[in-house]
Amino acid sequence: MRATHCNGCWSDEYERITRWHVSQFAYLASKLDSMPEGDGTVSDNSCLMFLSNLWIGRTHDNSSQHSPAEKTGPGDMSRAGRAALPPNSPIIKEALWAPPETIVRKARGSDNWPLTWADDDALYAACGDGNGFEPFIAAKLSMGFARITGEPPDLLGRILRSSTGEITGQVAAGKKASGMLMVNGLLYLWARNAANSQLAWSRDHGATWTWADWKFASSFGCPTFLNFGRNYTGARDDYQVDAKAQSFANSGAVECK
Repeated sequence: MRATHCNGCWSDEYERITRWHVSQFAYLASKLDSMPEGDGTVSDNSCLMFLSNLWIGRTHDNSSQHSPAEKTGPGDMSRAGRAALPPNSPIIKEALWAPPETIVRKARGSDNWPLTWADDDALYAACGDGNGFEPFIAAKLSMGFARITGEPPDLLGRILRSSTGEITGQVAAGKKASGMLMVNGLLYLWARNAANSQLAWSRDHGATWTWADWKFASSFGCPTFLNFGRNYTGARDDYQVDAKAQSFANSGAVECK
């Protein structure tokens, strides 16, 4: 049985797949609760989360998104798990979130949106499986590019057309951007769905792209860049940090110079 968000409508098959995924989450919780550990069970020392990024994939709608979570361990969340928590970062002091009422939604239908803060003070982004910002372009792109200026709620986004960067093809059939970064005026891009992740770069702010003639020898998931300020000027050293999150059991980071 196969169903995707490109089928054109909600289907019974898609609901059956979703129910199966949820049943596996319930099975895992039950299994952990049956495994002895110390003076209790593995479940007593665990925190389980089940996340979905969309509610209706066909319309890329997450307005009714549900993210079940089960905190099975006792006490506060920091007590769950087998390993001690790492020390607080001396570099990242806090994360500040804008108030929900300031959220502005544009470019409906497009997803992914890795961003970087460029030397011209604009944000450069890549979008996937959509037609970009209004007014929409005619072609639905697997991967396209955009330049965003202004401050919420007065954001202005426009699509950057590029014959050497744009990709067509839906879902896994086309490349998707997983990370963007500008360093010293040079725009970099990580792309997945390329028979392993592939690097590209642009010297003219996204107008033209050069693709690397190499790829990772083994999978590096969906790699992304860690941005450090405008044009990467906030970096602590001469290294650039990449990270990937493929699953809770398969994640990591690498430093590139």
